[in-house]
Parts: sequence; C-alpha cells; structure tokens
Amino acid sequence: MTGAPDNDFGMRCPRCGASDRIDIAATVWIRLCPGGTDVTAAENGDHEWDTGSLACCHSCGHSGTVREFDIENQPAATENDARAERARTALKQYVCAKGEVFENSSSEIADLIADLLHLTVRIDQGGDDPVECTLRLARLHFEAEHGNPEETGEAES
Repeated sequence: MTGAPDNDFGMRCPRCGASDRIDIAATVWIRLCPGGTDVTAAENGDHEWDTGSLACCHSCGHSGTVREFDIENQPAATENDARAERARTALKQYVCAKGEVFENSSSEIADLIADLLHLTVRIDQGGDDPVECTLRLARLHFEAEHGNPEETGEAES
C-alpha cells in the first residue's frame, strides 16, 4: 500500500489498506458514580493503548494487533500495490462525488467501471466497438502486470 494513511498514527489495515476506519481497544479512566460510570467525569481523562492492543478495520472486518496495523511493520509496497492504492483513491473520490458513503466494495468498482465505459463511448466514437476495445486493452495490461514477478515483488534477487 502506498500513500499516507488517513490518521496521525501511521496505521493502515494490512488486508484492505483502509486507514480511516480502524478502531482500537483502549484502556480509559472512568469515574464511578451512583448511577454507574462516567468517562467524562474522570479526573484523568486519558486513554491508553499500545502495540499489543486489539485493532479492527471496519472497512473489511480484519482484526489484529496495533503492531500489525502499523505501516512500519507491513511489507514494502510493490508496483501492483501502488496501482491498487491509486485505484482505491480514485474509487473513493468517485463514490464521494456521487454523494455516497465509501464502503471499499467491489460493487463500487463495478459502478465506476460502468461509468468509465460510458465515457469511453463518448470519447471514442469511431471504428470498432469502443467498449470491447477498452475492456480488451485493460485486460491485456492487467494480465501483463498481474503475472509479472517484477511488478508483484516476487522477482528473485
């Protein structure tokens, strides 16, 4: 995954790459009251968590420790990871431009692809079927990049 995370703690989900929907189980100070407890009445309003605390991504449901979510502890990004992250950024902007909540889902990708195909027809109005040509070219690019060890980080050193 590339790019800066959407939080000040340098954390990103190791599975889906989301960085703005991470919850962490923290210890908080509370005040015992006659009717129960009150977190806002505690003299020490701090909350504490460390690298062993549980973290959960609410974009994909992955859970692990804070250590696993720290980008410093995640493998270096490959070129295909960078491509996927650029696509995620574009997808998020597309969904937000439609006035919807970004859910990081394949149905959002399908919506974007459909709209891009509408754009393809508008841009390329001559010759062969522009939708089929665009899809064929995209598939060729994907297959060349996806199976290439230099692109996936699996090349022998």
